[in-house]
Amino acid sequence: MAYFYLGNVYMSLKKFPEAEKNYTEALEINPGFESALINLGVVNETQNNLPTAIQIYKKILELRPQNQQVRNRLAYLLIMNKEFDEAVVQLSLLRKQMGDEQGEIGIKIGLIYTEQKKWSLAKKEFLQIVESNPKNYKAWYYLGTVYEELDKLPAAQDAFRQVAPESELFPQSQIHLGYLYDRSGDRVASKKVIQDALQIKDKELGLYRFLASLYEKEKNYKQAIAVLIQALAINPGDEETQFYLGIMYDKAALYEESIKAMQAVLKINPKNADALNYIGYTYADRGINLDEAENIIQEALILKPNDGYIMDSLGWVYFKKGQYEKAMTELLKAVKYAPQDPVIAEHLGDAYLKNNLPEKAIEMYEKSLKLDPSKEEVKKKLQQLKQHEKIKK
Repeated sequence: MAYFYLGNVYMSLKKFPEAEKNYTEALEINPGFESALINLGVVNETQNNLPTAIQIYKKILELRPQNQQVRNRLAYLLIMNKEFDEAVVQLSLLRKQMGDEQGEIGIKIGLIYTEQKKWSLAKKEFLQIVESNPKNYKAWYYLGTVYEELDKLPAAQDAFRQVAPESELFPQSQIHLGYLYDRSGDRVASKKVIQDALQIKDKELGLYRFLASLYEKEKNYKQAIAVLIQALAINPGDEETQFYLGIMYDKAALYEESIKAMQAVLKINPKNADALNYIGYTYADRGINLDEAENIIQEALILKPNDGYIMDSLGWVYFKKGQYEKAMTELLKAVKYAPQDPVIAEHLGDAYLKNNLPEKAIEMYEKSLKLDPSKEEVKKKLQQLKQHEKIKK
């Protein structure tokens, strides 16, 4: 017993290797010492040795299969270790041992099936729960998400409607419901769902952001801005809402306000690389404060070194400074990391043209148009360049 108690002392002092050593010594004397096995499992969990902890808990269950606490812990670790099939086995055994009146085990099993994209099995689990307990709002919510994945939209809508306002998932369920109405082409109904939800949950910023997104789709940026300002009056320090406001200002061509909104984001989180990039790119695109723009974007690249959009911003700063070779080098990297972005392809085309590489420029302009056929300015550049090259020949 001395090794076990000494292990507990080391455990309380957070000296985990020493604790592990003493529990192991105790188990060498008594291999079936359950408390030592449990504590050894906990020590390995704490040190993030999940495979070892899993094997220890399995050994305990071989000795005492009725230990529900250990079986529950084993299932959790199996999920963490992405051993989903085995986790379902353990959770199913646990359900047989202790029942599942509240549906908590069934929800865990359903979520595992969801993670595995086994939609039919997930649906079966959640349906069983709501049939026996119609007030299990978590099960209704997750059932709605499964129906959504199965493209059974009316069934999904019905499930989300069952989530009552007292549920913590109510705001998210209403966002899903609004999305489904919008997806079916009924934006009026989508807005009404969210506006009604805001009458009940007037401090839920996610609802405001979704409502703003509906106005954004209509290009009603003024109304989207108004909604986001209303949300920020509730919580001025919400980084996501503040960032979205900056984007809406930009889309409304209110560039000064956009910069101020992004600067407000940086006051909340000075390491928000996207806000840094937004400010730097806005300066570059307008041809102002180019040295400051370069410094800001370099700072963003330190935070997100493999981000093609930030590389594009830096390349665009160099372009605006007339440093065309540096621009081309940076934009080549940007295209590599974000190959499906039409703006980056256009920028690289511009850089190729300035570096006297018209054929490569044509290639990039054509790629830009393939990605976004609506880009009229790129069409014009491409036509002019092809005409110019034809005359040269």
